[in-house]
Amino acid sequence: IEAGIEIEVNEKKESQLSGKKICITGPLSEKRSVIEDRIREYGGIVVNSVSAKTDYLVTNEEEATSSKHKKAIGLNLPIIKEKDLKDMLDAD
Repeated sequence: IEAGIEIEVNEKKESQLSGKKICITGPLSEKRSVIEDRIREYGGIVVNSVSAKTDYLVTNEEEATSSKHKKAIGLNLPIIKEKDLKDMLDAD
């Protein structure tokens, strides 16, 4: 502070996504990086693959066409739409 340096603290917001592992597949209405940053801002963890440890798969696919979507179905994981994710983020 004395040297004129300011420290910015980037605090994560507490939300229902805090600590949840979230995987995204398929086309989205926004850039994927924007959605991933928002998930992280709310304490979520973005993962690149689906496993039994994944909490949500986010997709706009109506039918299981991607391997991630098919695997999530096989593991009986919650599959939500991009709109559902945004509703969860906006609720907090």
